[in-house]
Amino acid sequence: MDSYDDKDKEYYYPKNSWKCNLFINDVLYDSGITPPKQSNGWPPYAKDWANASFYIPDWEHKGTNETWKRGNIIAKKIGEASGHCGIAVSSSQVVAAGEKNVSRGTHGLTGFSVRRYTGN
Repeated sequence: MDSYDDKDKEYYYPKNSWKCNLFINDVLYDSGITPPKQSNGWPPYAKDWANASFYIPDWEHKGTNETWKRGNIIAKKIGEASGHCGIAVSSSQVVAAGEKNVSRGTHGLTGFSVRRYTGN
């Protein structure tokens, strides 16, 4: 694994805001995958994971009709907010951080963007 020394870096989000992208960042790190970063050093937001035009190294945007596979990032943009994202654990469920906890379910992500890891 490449060096990654900011696992314990503090990212400042408003109190009571969703932190689903930070959950993905931590899970990738813990699984041995160097998490992608934006040019500002922050993990991609949910809207970035969902945006086919937003380049995320080693993560191919597969579209919205792709069957989920374990480990895919499933994401959607919601209005003016960033959106929501989770990690697929089956073809129909994700694990994602919600407003108050981490849980397994559809999280309203069915039919939304799929990113698949292409790195080594």
